[in-house]
Amino acid sequence: MRGSLSLPRRQIQANSEQTGGRGLAAQRVASPSPAQSGIHRSGVTVRSIVIGVILAILHTCWIAYEEVSLGHVAATNFTPVLTVVALLFILLALSSVLKRVAPALAFSPPEMIVIFVMTTLSAVMVGNGYTQSLFQSLLWPQYMTANPERYGASLMPSHLVPQNKALIKEMFVGSNYIWRFFQPDVARAWLLPLIFWGGFILLLMWTMLCLCSIFRRPWAEHERLTFPTIELPLMMAKENSLSDLFRSRFFLAGFSATSLVLSMNYLSFVFPAIPSVNLNALDLGRYNATPPFTTMNPIGIAFGLVTFLQIYYWFGAASDRVSSFPFTFSNWSWNRMAQWTESPHPVNPLPLLRCGLSAGIVVGLVYARSIWVGLPLNPIGYVLATIFAVEWIWNLIFVIWLIKWLVLRFGGLALYRKSLPLFFGIAVGDAVTQIAWGLLFGALGVRGASPYGPMRA
Repeated sequence: MRGSLSLPRRQIQANSEQTGGRGLAAQRVASPSPAQSGIHRSGVTVRSIVIGVILAILHTCWIAYEEVSLGHVAATNFTPVLTVVALLFILLALSSVLKRVAPALAFSPPEMIVIFVMTTLSAVMVGNGYTQSLFQSLLWPQYMTANPERYGASLMPSHLVPQNKALIKEMFVGSNYIWRFFQPDVARAWLLPLIFWGGFILLLMWTMLCLCSIFRRPWAEHERLTFPTIELPLMMAKENSLSDLFRSRFFLAGFSATSLVLSMNYLSFVFPAIPSVNLNALDLGRYNATPPFTTMNPIGIAFGLVTFLQIYYWFGAASDRVSSFPFTFSNWSWNRMAQWTESPHPVNPLPLLRCGLSAGIVVGLVYARSIWVGLPLNPIGYVLATIFAVEWIWNLIFVIWLIKWLVLRFGGLALYRKSLPLFFGIAVGDAVTQIAWGLLFGALGVRGASPYGPMRA
């Protein structure tokens, strides 16, 4: 069954009648068409591209500062990226004003999606666990060890990393000068590596796009996957105004409750006497895919990479003023590689057998679904069960599945449609609260704040 936003118009109208005709775009049928509202149909406009590039630059620089320097919760660990959802909320607020004062200038839903996708793709490429760890990992042996050759440091060509040992050391210890990276000696040493790694990242993005084009038809047309994680930005874009978004009492309840709890946790971080609610078990990940012309956003990625290096040369990549995750990850990775090369072990057949067994299970599930249409076991679910952090959030996934099953079992499709705004409100409240408090704490220089309660070790 397709997602709620892709249902035929007649079915949406029937569901709207069952639920009283209230709520979000998936429940309304009386919305004016783009032609009637004076909003352009095309999303790929000069305005959307310019705004997308500007927001991508500002957002990636902010991510670098907030996640690397301040050590706040990594918004890029979530899909959709929470701060990008908050930016979409801000665009929605701006569009609401424009619809009242200058309707012809209001953003169309396709324009909002183009901006959302451009900002998202540049954000995830400079997010936690990806390029944030890139430069520290590459240069770790030359700074941390008395014998860099143990790790093959001399095998690093000049187009991958700078060769000046003094500049490498300065990146890890810092200079306490905010513009140090842009001085000629540092910028010249990093020019070629930045060009190489920027090109590599764009090539990687293009490869992923090709994979998406291969899997789109079997997933979207044959498997009829609903892609529920993109329904939130689609719903927000289709609403096109805050008044429509908050018309649903369920959405307002979810948004308000989430904002209140997370704000209490932020305040509790500064004022410990204020009670907090530990929500660390509720970390969550999502999925997104985009068309080609909106994925290629090299400008935002380039600014993100440069901002990382600027922070490293300012504060020091190995100092306590920078997030310790990339440094710890680099230490673990290089030491493990050295152990493999210095103390090689014979081939262990067990991992190979496990891989073969897993591949057999996936093939078996694919075949079973081809002969049994209603088989509840999806091979994609089996593959996703092995990704990072599932061992921490499996209970959350189970609770969400149980809630959905209970709603459909005892309330049917009507109750399911009616309950969607509640969960959309929770997600939007999470995103908006994080960016609001993040901007405030960023301006004040508050480090280590978390909306989910005490940070886990």
